Amino acid sequence: MILAVDIGNSVVTFGLFEGDDLLHKWAVRTSLMGTSDQYGILLLNLFRHHALDSNIEGAVISSVVPNHNSVITVCLKNYFTKNIKFINFQDSELDIRCLYPEQVGHDLIANVIAALQLYDNDCIIVDHGTALTASVVLKKNRTFLGCVIAPGIESALGGLLSNTAQLQSIQIKESESAYGNDTVTALQIGVYNGYMGLIKEIVYRIQKTFLYPPLVILTGGLSNVINSIEGLKFDAIEPDLTLKGLNYFFGYQTSKQKLLGKI
Repeated sequence: MILAVDIGNSVVTFGLFEGDDLLHKWAVRTSLMGTSDQYGILLLNLFRHHALDSNIEGAVISSVVPNHNSVITVCLKNYFTKNIKFINFQDSELDIRCLYPEQVGHDLIANVIAALQLYDNDCIIVDHGTALTASVVLKKNRTFLGCVIAPGIESALGGLLSNTAQLQSIQIKESESAYGNDTVTALQIGVYNGYMGLIKEIVYRIQKTFLYPPLVILTGGLSNVINSIEGLKFDAIEPDLTLKGLNYFFGYQTSKQKLLGKI
């Protein structure tokens, strides 16, 4: 079994794989990040709760929060495995056309790897989490052309609420009305419909650069919030795309090391 770890700005997600199958997934708020021992005990308890063997083959990590890397790495080495790989652009086997490929988020690299493995097609990957991203991918030469980045819906809402005294936290949900007659409803409609429009416009402008329509894949922790937009077809909804990409990356690297006689 392989443990994939996605260290995000809001959540640290753990996914346990047997081959290509995601057996279990757990998430912990990044803000609750404790010591390596606290994480080790937490994960061991989760393994025991599900009657899982903690003697895993290896682990693979994606991180956009570098100062949390050492905590997770030490946790995995002390409690699970010393066979740990970090996803990176050099070993991704992708043709990354960005000016500074070292700045591309590890989660975006994992998304591209998974999308090409699962669909083998040109695609736009919309990842809706702390940030909203749209990655542009060509099947030919496994090419990552670039992406669009905007604040995620919760980030934008949090920024608004933190700077206004009279607005309260709200549940993000769709409304049948086009406008509200109270503050909460008006805010819900503005945020929800505004982000539907934002996603639709971003995807539309990227689609115009293609000769043939690419697949549109939706993923991310908030992919369950807005997953149906009038006038925009999502060809696939893959909430665990990043974890799957990490698992594929681990498999690629392990196979390469075996061919080179390093394992």
